[in-house]
Amino acid sequence: MAKTRKLINKQNKTKKSYSWNELQKSDCRYLTNKRIKKHTTKLKKIALEEAIMWPTQDDDVEEKTPLEYIIVSGKGNDKYNRLLDINGARLDEMKKNNIICQVLSPTASGLQGLKWVSDKFPIQKAKEVNDYMYNKIKKNPSYFKGFANLPMMYPKEAAKELERSVKDLKMVGAMVNGNTVIYKDGKQEILFYDKPEYDILWKKFVELDVPLYIHPTVYSSPAGMAKDPFVIKLYKEYPQLPASAWGFSIFLAEHILRLVLSGVFDRFPKLKLIIGHMGEVLPWWAERFDHRLCVYKQELKQISKSDFKKHKLPLFSIPKLTLNEYLRRNIYITTSGWFSDDALKYIINKVGIDRIMFSIDYPYEKQHIACEWIDNIDLPLKDKEKIAYKNAKRILKI
Repeated sequence: MAKTRKLINKQNKTKKSYSWNELQKSDCRYLTNKRIKKHTTKLKKIALEEAIMWPTQDDDVEEKTPLEYIIVSGKGNDKYNRLLDINGARLDEMKKNNIICQVLSPTASGLQGLKWVSDKFPIQKAKEVNDYMYNKIKKNPSYFKGFANLPMMYPKEAAKELERSVKDLKMVGAMVNGNTVIYKDGKQEILFYDKPEYDILWKKFVELDVPLYIHPTVYSSPAGMAKDPFVIKLYKEYPQLPASAWGFSIFLAEHILRLVLSGVFDRFPKLKLIIGHMGEVLPWWAERFDHRLCVYKQELKQISKSDFKKHKLPLFSIPKLTLNEYLRRNIYITTSGWFSDDALKYIINKVGIDRIMFSIDYPYEKQHIACEWIDNIDLPLKDKEKIAYKNAKRILKI
């Protein structure tokens, strides 16, 4: 009996907690990891979620992510300068950490938060930014690739720009920063990508066989959030909540679920989506989501259309596959900004080693911390190599 109790106590032993003091002393590293030690073998690495700014981005963008923007704003700010730099200090750090390639894209909110200068401005700006990136990348084409920027308020034009960027500019896919916010005539409109008019774009992604990386941002502009009574109540006193510590992932997870529920992945089973930050909470919530949708599916048989009408609810259907199945068929996950042993091992168990890719979230995260983590994590070498660079090489055709 004593031996049994001892075994149970050993199995139930939790990891030591940590304090703010300990976190700050460790440069904000993940202290639940087994170790951060000096590594002897530096893996090759390809990093996918690595931000830049185009020269006029500050002036072109209306919607900025409030807390993150304050952190990087100002020309004397280190992160601001790192966003503008491509072939200087960024490249030097890459070489030190054995990063053989970064896939570049403009920092949030990018083209998804442009000022409304004119109806054609988003189309013109997308071309201008993609051309700017191409000209920067071609100075060091082995070290840098790019994700195309798309004018998502115009799905047909977005499809055209995707094709131009992939075929002419050698982009390896595209990145959009969450939903698109349009300012026009003093009003704000929020666009999600689950509507049928975006099918022309999804079809083009499948035809070109390139992925879309969806990166989070706040779901609405600061001005829009300031007019929403619910948002005011929820977030006004706590600007940390809608930012990258929490809200980014929640807003993006809901956007991905809209794509699932609207049947996008059923209509385009070969569509490839990439999401960062260890899956933006979706792998952790998938079983609960599937469980409740299964319950809805059973109970829908007993509910009449008049009940929906009475309660002002739209009729809905259940997608063909479970969220777990879409995660293993259509969605790839990166480690950007989340350098945790426990989290990575959970994700491997949920989606499989072949669907996970290393990323940093530079310059918001430090290259050396991310690289030390992946170099030292307690996994078989062949699995570490897949995550570090081999999966990205295969998926992005680098």
